Amino acid sequence: MSAKTPKTVIVEIERMREHPLYKKVIRVRKRVPAHDATGEAKAGDLVRIQESRPFSATKRWQVAEVISREGEAYAAAPRAADIEKALEETEGVTELLSKPEREIVEAGLEEDADVEDGSDARAEGASSKAERT
Repeated sequence: MSAKTPKTVIVEIERMREHPLYKKVIRVRKRVPAHDATGEAKAGDLVRIQESRPFSATKRWQVAEVISREGEAYAAAPRAADIEKALEETEGVTELLSKPEREIVEAGLEEDADVEDGSDARAEGASSKAERT
């Protein structure tokens, strides 16, 4: 008889939510059985699961990948700057940010023209004051 590897892992999904009455942030945990065909997930690992066909009466999820091993969660976590950049790209924020720069440059050119005209007007005003005295 060959030893069978267990193909079921219990995945704990943890999220934070605010209590509706007391407004305190609390941890909500949910445990779901997931199918692990390769048997590579161990206790304490960070895994990604996906919905799948029913494997048993209660098992409706399967392990898609092991993101990091136990104790390596910080190493696998994406950096905040990378996340912000990805969000900006998906929301089109980079286009919005680049648009005002062009408008600022155009407005700057108009202000330069006004300053040149204003300096001439000031010079004319100074010469008219000189003529009056």
